Amino acid sequence: MATSAFDCIIIGAGHNGLTLAGYMVRAGLRPLVLERSPWIGGGCTTEEPVVPGFRFNLHSNFYIGLESAPFLRDLELWRSGFSYVEPPVQQGATFRDGTCIVIHKDVERTCASLARFSRHDATPSSTCMRRGRRRCGRSSRRCSITRRCRRRS
Repeated sequence: MATSAFDCIIIGAGHNGLTLAGYMVRAGLRPLVLERSPWIGGGCTTEEPVVPGFRFNLHSNFYIGLESAPFLRDLELWRSGFSYVEPPVQQGATFRDGTCIVIHKDVERTCASLARFSRHDATPSSTCMRRGRRRCGRSSRRCSITRRCRRRS
């Protein structure tokens, strides 16, 4: 394969490399994407790693706001059958003492989880919640839910 047939080389066919390649093709370039693994998608691959018939993504987390991501619209991924499930529980971290923090799609439930460790971080005025509101935009329903967290403090 002659390298002159390509305008650039992208090392890695994970979701970031594939997104970059998609934008380059959209711009009229011819990228060559190289991946050492036998599959593409990186952290976006779905497998049956534990129990046959139960498929999930070992690396997938934090889909809040994905519906607003420009690449979904720009690259028209739905035309190729792209879809995803936005689970109600986004992330969780378990500590040695058996306690945990859970980040939910529902901001009020996230506030309750955070409040067990820090009432300040669980309030909408905290840096954590301000960043979340900025990310989701003014028109998002999730932003109005953060006001309820104030009552929990």
